[in-house]
Amino acid sequence: MKKKILSILLLCTLVLSGCGFTESSKLMSTARKSIENGEYDKAMSNLSKVLDEDEANTEARGMYYQALKLQKATKCENRKDYEQAIIELQDLINDNSGSAKVKSQAEDMLEKVKEEYARQKKAVITRKENAKKSAEENKNKYASGSTYGSNYNRYKKRTKKVEADTEDGTERESNRNPGGGINQGGTINNGSNNISRGNTSGAGATGQTVPGNTSGAAGGSISGGQTGN
Repeated sequence: MKKKILSILLLCTLVLSGCGFTESSKLMSTARKSIENGEYDKAMSNLSKVLDEDEANTEARGMYYQALKLQKATKCENRKDYEQAIIELQDLINDNSGSAKVKSQAEDMLEKVKEEYARQKKAVITRKENAKKSAEENKNKYASGSTYGSNYNRYKKRTKKVEADTEDGTERESNRNPGGGINQGGTINNGSNNISRGNTSGAGATGQTVPGNTSGAAGGSISGGQTGN
């Protein structure tokens, strides 16, 4: 009787164990398909149930990590953060756990993301070059055709003309009265008039002012002297 009871208990245990194994296998299979379809939340949910029953299940743990990395990489790709997406995918590929089929899927995705990243960098360089070229063209237009540019060019022309007129005026002023000047003998020649200063000697000094060109009808001259005591 006791042997019969033990046999029944053993059979129940095996049945229950088989049911548990079957359930875990089913969850693993569903999780794998969910990852392939991009349903990462669903996959991680099923894998969490497997790990709750068996924490030592390395395949379930590895697949959970793969689903998490693929989810992050997909989000980065969607917001065009290709550099970070590449990092997430390389982390997945370098990990030896999980599903080999999921790893192969990640490798294909990595190649695609790298191509997108290369196109993005090329587009950025092109935009920068076009912006620089446009800025140079606008600068040249502004300098040559704008109000500021026109005024600046007129200002430069006026400045050159004023400088030229100033030089001509200075030259004319110096040549206008070549007979003018101060002689060392004390006579100031100023056009038609001569003003002479007498030498001072002894106790007095004599000064004489002689209007020039006063000869003719009048024939006179004006002279004045002063003797100092």
